[in-house]
Amino acid sequence: MKTTMAAGTCMLALLLVGCSKNSSNDGGQVFPDPHLQISALIDFGSVELGLSSAPGHWTLSNQGEQELSISALGLSGAAAGDFAITSQPVLPLTLQKGQSVSLQLTFTPTSAGVRAAALDVTSNNGGQAGTVRSVGFSGTGFLLVAPVLSVSGNTDLGTSLIGVEASQSPSSISISNTGNADLVIDSIALSGSDASDFSLSGLPSLPATVAAGALVSFNLAFTPSQAAAHSASLDIRSNSLGIVSNLTQLGLQGEGLDVSRDALGIFFISGSPTAGLREVLEEFGYAVAVDRLWQLELFLRSGRGTLASVFGSGFLSQDISVRTVGYSESELQDAFDAFSSEQKALLEGYVAGVNRRIAEVVANPALLPFEFLALGILPSTWQVTDSLAWQALLLREFNPRSFSTAQLDNGTLLQELAAKFPADFPGMFEDLRWLNDPDALTYIPDADLAATPLTAGNVPPASYPQLPDLRIAADGLRQRREETLSARESINALVKWGSYAWAIAGSKTASGNPILYSGPQTGFQTPSLMQECSVRAGGLNIDGMCIAGLSGVVIGRTPHHAWSMQVGMAHTVDYYLEDPADVSLHRLETIEVVGGSDVVYPVYRSAHGPIVSPAPYDPTSYNPSVDGPIVAWKYSHWQNELQTVEGATELARATSMDEFEAGILKFGVSQHFTYADIGGNIAYFMSGVEPVRPAGEYRFPQPLVNPAEWDASVRRPIATGRNSSQGYYTGWNNKAVSTYGNPPGILYGPFHRAHVLDEYLSGASNLSYEQVRDLALNIATTDSFGSGGNPWSFVATDFSAAVAANPSTERDAAVALLAAWDGHFVDGPVSAWPSGTDRADAWVLADAWIREAIRLTFEDELDTATLDYQDQSTADLFNVMLHGLAGAGSGIVNNYDWFQNLANAGAPQTAEAVIIEALDNTLAALGSQPWGTGARGSITFSHDIFGPVHSMPFSSRSTWAHCVEMGQNGPVRIETFFALGQSGTILPAPTFDPHFFSYTPFFDIFEHTPFPLFP
Repeated sequence: MKTTMAAGTCMLALLLVGCSKNSSNDGGQVFPDPHLQISALIDFGSVELGLSSAPGHWTLSNQGEQELSISALGLSGAAAGDFAITSQPVLPLTLQKGQSVSLQLTFTPTSAGVRAAALDVTSNNGGQAGTVRSVGFSGTGFLLVAPVLSVSGNTDLGTSLIGVEASQSPSSISISNTGNADLVIDSIALSGSDASDFSLSGLPSLPATVAAGALVSFNLAFTPSQAAAHSASLDIRSNSLGIVSNLTQLGLQGEGLDVSRDALGIFFISGSPTAGLREVLEEFGYAVAVDRLWQLELFLRSGRGTLASVFGSGFLSQDISVRTVGYSESELQDAFDAFSSEQKALLEGYVAGVNRRIAEVVANPALLPFEFLALGILPSTWQVTDSLAWQALLLREFNPRSFSTAQLDNGTLLQELAAKFPADFPGMFEDLRWLNDPDALTYIPDADLAATPLTAGNVPPASYPQLPDLRIAADGLRQRREETLSARESINALVKWGSYAWAIAGSKTASGNPILYSGPQTGFQTPSLMQECSVRAGGLNIDGMCIAGLSGVVIGRTPHHAWSMQVGMAHTVDYYLEDPADVSLHRLETIEVVGGSDVVYPVYRSAHGPIVSPAPYDPTSYNPSVDGPIVAWKYSHWQNELQTVEGATELARATSMDEFEAGILKFGVSQHFTYADIGGNIAYFMSGVEPVRPAGEYRFPQPLVNPAEWDASVRRPIATGRNSSQGYYTGWNNKAVSTYGNPPGILYGPFHRAHVLDEYLSGASNLSYEQVRDLALNIATTDSFGSGGNPWSFVATDFSAAVAANPSTERDAAVALLAAWDGHFVDGPVSAWPSGTDRADAWVLADAWIREAIRLTFEDELDTATLDYQDQSTADLFNVMLHGLAGAGSGIVNNYDWFQNLANAGAPQTAEAVIIEALDNTLAALGSQPWGTGARGSITFSHDIFGPVHSMPFSSRSTWAHCVEMGQNGPVRIETFFALGQSGTILPAPTFDPHFFSYTPFFDIFEHTPFPLFP
């Protein structure tokens, strides 16, 4: 209630000069000494008890010739406690002639009647230090005899689905009488354009009389009618303050959300930007759970290492592996506790939505997916830490270097070569495990690199010392990894990796707009790993691809930009050979095994990370000669991967390339990103933590050769490129930049499947949307030991020259067949690429000829005591062969002549001889044409209970894709597809959801479908 001033009180506008009555104004006299003048508010008027007056402003000035020093200010008098100095200068204070300073006082009466006090100013007034000058003032307190209406309760009803009452309603609204007379309430009603979205219940009978100090209550509910922000007014008429029909209005608000699905079953969440983010993510989690509840169960158990509890001992290796290198419950909880409040809300909302669907299914068995019935279990309730555990596992699977045994395998290879070729083994090893090939294809061309190159960190030693026997550890880790992958693949819980993408600048498109294509290759599970989604509410405005269990969009587009993700190959893992004294027990994990006894597994760690070999490690019985060395797993993304949920949110909200890159820096996984935005920009970013490693030898476990420690917090700058001079960024899991050396287990050389992308785009211009989109079909119908690409183009010159020097009818015909070939494995014209059934005879010949040439080149050297040449990657050996064919002109010049055969003098001894014998052997093995009839092959979608449920012609294709053309105001064209369909639900009977196969009519024939643009 406002304060009341008595009539005749001096107005605040006069305060600077003071009121004439009782003010301390000394006229126009001249004072040779310091002279204090006070312009004051003398009467504060009438103020209701318990309330405060408006501020009164006082001015202290020096009217004397000399300096005035004010040392103290205070209040005195019988009612001094009813007044307060609420603003004053810092004391002591010096005022020169003519200077002034302001004070501010308020009056809060504690008793009725006149209340008087005085302001005491201590200064050197008149030239006498310590002089006190006082000015009296007063105010009148009064007690209002009237009812006073006060309303309390929650008037923000939160966010809810259209037609569904908000979870924060009904809200209890109370009307209290804080006055001292009866309050009479005449009416309680709703008004405003959205009044119909709110409702009242439990109202008192009107008119209602509320005695002083009493209250009445009723309920306010909110049920939105549309996906928008809603507001209304609660109108209460009463005799409050003694005023007849006094109107008190209270603002009401709430947010509506809409969740709809299109004809293909894709869900769209829409609402206003101010809708509650937690509620938006709850609907997101709920929608995913409706589509993928069984898949969610598999992912939760995969991430937690609890598959054996429902599938048996065959999954024990998987559970042990996950728990060994995974986080403890306390580590996951600590990570969640460190999240921002917004990120917590995102994850909590998502999990709440999943659990809401689980509660529905448990309450209504008719909704329970068939897989649960078959196993006799119910869905597991999700915790936020379950989502983090699954996220950690998923990101590690998307980072294939995470579990590579390459460093251990390299040690074994070196030992085998040293035993067989004591004089040549160092050079042979360098040939087979080269560090950096300048001829390797990169996302960022050298022309766009900064002047200062990024160092590789890996430095080969001057000589190799004797290595310990690493075969036990390497074989054990590899076997457990294979068991893990096989187990998860059998239940469609295995995440595979791959992906291709391209971002084309407007300078190379017909429309002048940048166009982006993203095709992640994550395997062909049943259901698909991915599903389509759209969220346009709560500050999120994004469409794209999501994965069950993750609270966000993984690859997508917004009104500002679109992006892709492809698996990167950063050096993220080093194995360390540990001393037993440096290893300690971290925790014991109890693993439940259905049909068997629980397994208590000890998890040991060193300063570097979890102990992964021996498995299990037992310090009381450890024997190096039997168990091999103690091996620790040091992962550069340790803990960093749990920040990825925040990074994904930043990608969705970015409004510039800089903001997008800031989100990339929070991704705890090595990935390539291409990007296009409304400003016409294209860009490339590589995510992941690759530490700055001191110069050393990292092709082997540490600390064997040039030992070096590294700190993941000291990270190498990520590779980035913006608006490339070549007009595009493209790749198919190839190398980021030429200055990056090969990580252990990945060897980038002249051949990489991504060459088919670069060759197409480098020679293209004026590209239509359809040409950019259909490049995916073009490259998917190439095939090789690199799962794509055309190796023949890399050897055509050398192989043809060898035949020209050694002609025969059969050899010449073979070369002629290949010369007329278009490079695609599918036989026939472009129209046959989607569904043709035959492989081109030229592809069959080229593939077999090249593979036989590789065998003849390497088999004699690489068949050793424990190794076979087929233990080596065919693509890697092909690149070594290319180095040999190029000779001194190669980016990597071989140290050893691999074409010679020292073990068999009668075998080919030159490249030419190898090529000719390989061709003759191939033609003899193939026999008469045709060779490729009916040999295209198929992609089979197999359910873990029902077996094969769908198949389609084979292509090296993506699991999902989007093609986005960015205009100046957002996407102007979006087309997508993905495998099978949106839903993975099979209900009792069994009955497949109508959207289980909804996308197959399009996906099977490589046809993209339009996706709604942003409004």
